[in-house]
Amino acid sequence: MHPTIDHAEFRSLAEKGEIVVGVDPAVARRFFSESQLSNLRRSIGEPIPLECLITTSTFWLAPVLLLASFYFAFQFSGWWSLLVIPGSLVLWYIHMGRVSYGRPGVLLLGAAVALLIWVNFTQDAPGYRWLVLFVASFFFTRIAYRVAAALFRMLVIRNAKVYDLLRDAIYVQAD
Repeated sequence: MHPTIDHAEFRSLAEKGEIVVGVDPAVARRFFSESQLSNLRRSIGEPIPLECLITTSTFWLAPVLLLASFYFAFQFSGWWSLLVIPGSLVLWYIHMGRVSYGRPGVLLLGAAVALLIWVNFTQDAPGYRWLVLFVASFFFTRIAYRVAAALFRMLVIRNAKVYDLLRDAIYVQAD
């Protein structure tokens, strides 16, 4: 449910751990990274350039890793990359559409990236490099939304203007 109490009481309850504060990850990511919202960010009375930099960097790292994976996909599969690369794009596009819903999990993808990096160093095969970068692009997409949600949650708790402006993007559950 959306909060109906004033910010002072909301902050007190959140800091005491009496309520759990949730935010929509897509709203949080857009708040920190989209330039159209720069006037809104300026109106909150608190500079947040570090939060914007972290969110935007992690969000843009994912497509950079995806593009880098295409190089290794071509190296690994040659002409088969004409199928591998479009297939990768379709999978990545589907993933991007689903990751902003709910709470994007990172544990399984993080373990997969770590395992693939380990295999890459022990096997030294270009196919693993492609797979490492491809899976890492999924991982950083999820990280971008998780980080944005965490930073936005902290901002909402400490800043009354953000709380009032974006109350509809906040969910509260009694602990």
